[in-house]
Amino acid sequence: MTPSPGRWRALLVATWLLTAALWSPWGLDWLLGEGQIEEPSWRTWAGGAAVVMMGGAVLALLAPLSKTVMRAHTALIMTLLVGPILGEGLLRLCLAADLGDLRQPKLFADPYTEDDHWKLKRRWGETIRTPPDPLMGWSTPKLVRNPLGVLRPFGYEPQTENVVLCFGDSFMAGRTPHPGKIPDLLEERLGGPTVYNYGVGGFGVGQMYLRFREAYPAFVDPVIVVGLLTRDLDRTVLSVRGAPKPSFEVEGGELLITPPTLVTTGESWDALNPPSIRSYLLAMVVRRLRRLAADGRSDELMYGREKKCLVNSAVLEALVAEARAHDLQLVFVSFPPAQNFGKPSWRDEFLQAKFKELRVPFVQGRKALRADMKAKGLEVGDYYLPDNHPNEAGNRVFADAIAARLEKLWASKGR
Repeated sequence: MTPSPGRWRALLVATWLLTAALWSPWGLDWLLGEGQIEEPSWRTWAGGAAVVMMGGAVLALLAPLSKTVMRAHTALIMTLLVGPILGEGLLRLCLAADLGDLRQPKLFADPYTEDDHWKLKRRWGETIRTPPDPLMGWSTPKLVRNPLGVLRPFGYEPQTENVVLCFGDSFMAGRTPHPGKIPDLLEERLGGPTVYNYGVGGFGVGQMYLRFREAYPAFVDPVIVVGLLTRDLDRTVLSVRGAPKPSFEVEGGELLITPPTLVTTGESWDALNPPSIRSYLLAMVVRRLRRLAADGRSDELMYGREKKCLVNSAVLEALVAEARAHDLQLVFVSFPPAQNFGKPSWRDEFLQAKFKELRVPFVQGRKALRADMKAKGLEVGDYYLPDNHPNEAGNRVFADAIAARLEKLWASKGR
């Protein structure tokens, strides 16, 4: 039975309205989930497209429906609605069957900004970080042989006075064996204080703050060194990175910290926290466009930058305030990534400006390495391991620069 012209007209109007809703900024946000459209120009374009499609609904409602007009409506709807739906279905079939090497989270979500990237990695088989920590997500556990939960040869006798506490991620934790890590070499260079390595691989700035806040009360007037890989700024805004981690937000000018969601029931964390992406095809297109806008450099996206600056500013301010409230000497270090050593990013500019604003001593790791390279005629690769972490030569340059800054600070205070 052929539908009446009135029913055809109602069906066309409803289809056009659905198409307009999905192509609107709000519809795209819903389809993308976490990776919503932030770019003002993109939202303007999407809004304009939705208005045009609503015009299609108006035409379907008011204009005569000849066969030619019906074909035009059908062709446009196939292009704008049915085609993408079929493409989404095909892509999901390929992902489900693991065809075409498409199970790459970076194709659909930004690893520096979106939890969905890390949720997809877990869904598609990444090893989960262990052991879990209810405060920081994961950490070095305290044991009988390691009562402080630090990276140090087992069997040490904890010292509580004349100590330097080093916090950071895997750059501070070190990929080289003892005694070639930055805290080991710093202890050797200073020749007096005991230096404890509180670095933990994968940490962001927020987790370093929590680890500092948990650790320092056990010591008497410890000196604090916080080493930041520039990309640690990105990790702060994530709530999962290999494993659940605390999330940090700023609301009403206040820093809000939400502990990691560690599952204690029979259900898995992944089942309770699925990716938010509703259209993998759209996510793939948007991800590609964002990378093109940043000349292919995922770490230079404008997307998410405003939030990262806001949240990390609040975390650094809280850390400095905590140190000053207890009269602790504090030095920051910024570590440069090997991959883009010659191209400082917005993160370098942000950190330098923030450290100057807070009036805290800091060491520029890139500057220290460049000086050593110039003095010895070496290349960047001579200071890094194949996995882009510093080797012992790189660690020594950083340790010497930190020691020089501490000695200068101590001399100014008559220590």
